[in-house]
Amino acid sequence: MKHPLFAPLKRLPSLGSGKCMRGFGLIELMVAITLMLLITAASVALLMANSQGARTVESALQMDDTARYAFKIIENSVQNAGYTDLVPTSDSGRVHTLFAECAATADAVPCPVLGFDNSKIEAQKESDDDSLTDFGEEDSAEESANNSDSLAVRFAGSGTGAGDGNMVTCTGQSVPASEQDSGLGLSIFWVDTDSDGEPALKCTSRAYNSSAAGMERSTEVLLRGVETFQVMYGLDLCKPSATATEPPADCSATGQDGIVDRWVSADDVEDEDWKLVRAVRIGMVLRGAVGSAQDKNTDPLYPLGKDFVGTSTESGLKFTPPSDTRMRRVYTSTLMLRNAPHS
Repeated sequence: MKHPLFAPLKRLPSLGSGKCMRGFGLIELMVAITLMLLITAASVALLMANSQGARTVESALQMDDTARYAFKIIENSVQNAGYTDLVPTSDSGRVHTLFAECAATADAVPCPVLGFDNSKIEAQKESDDDSLTDFGEEDSAEESANNSDSLAVRFAGSGTGAGDGNMVTCTGQSVPASEQDSGLGLSIFWVDTDSDGEPALKCTSRAYNSSAAGMERSTEVLLRGVETFQVMYGLDLCKPSATATEPPADCSATGQDGIVDRWVSADDVEDEDWKLVRAVRIGMVLRGAVGSAQDKNTDPLYPLGKDFVGTSTESGLKFTPPSDTRMRRVYTSTLMLRNAPHS
């Protein structure tokens, strides 16, 4: 009997016998490729979604920053509106006089605040006497600025010569003190489309120009991407009587109480009522870069708020964006005036 160790080795099947392990067939290979393609496509889609989300978040943060910057400049200008340095007189000491006649033709007589609906500025640089009273041209901004408004604020300067830097325009230029209307500081906010088709919030200001040794008007871009700029004005119409139940319908005949009674568009402010403006409400629609939105959205936007339209028919209070991939956001702020005209 032979020992098992010396038993003849069992012959292994040859590769050609058909009894060895088989590799992938064509069907298995196609299934594997299909699964890998699906996984790759899902990975690419996830990466693109994450990338798009990052662009949207980055665009939103950038728009928030630029809106804060713009509103800070506008707020400073509105708070300067109507400021009057104490002008000496021969008999009663030092009194406010520059804005005392804010009435009649408001665009010719100095008022702290003046606005126009759907308007653009023509005299963007100092050229002639027309630049002193060009604060906006009604209904000139339908196409290029989406019915944007213009907001002009005027104020007296501070200091002599080139000014002491305490009173500045929306571009940071100093305004010196002056007893003349022509020496008032000026900041006008309005929207226009640049040569590359991008809408921008611009500031046309009038301040001291050291090279010209005098007051000059100039225009600078404050913020790009502002598609529409809308303004409404809060009027302090009267002082309610002690027994008033429905102000402002029931008011005393004289005086104001510093409280806004009615919000109106510029077209609804009579010339003699610009001195009654106590607050302004600013609304803007900002847009991001191409591709910053997740999808196309043409839903209407309300720069001043949907519930703030009231009975006004001013066309710019509703903005319908074009169908593109730009992200858009509405920014709104209400600003109170600190300086009322004094008689």
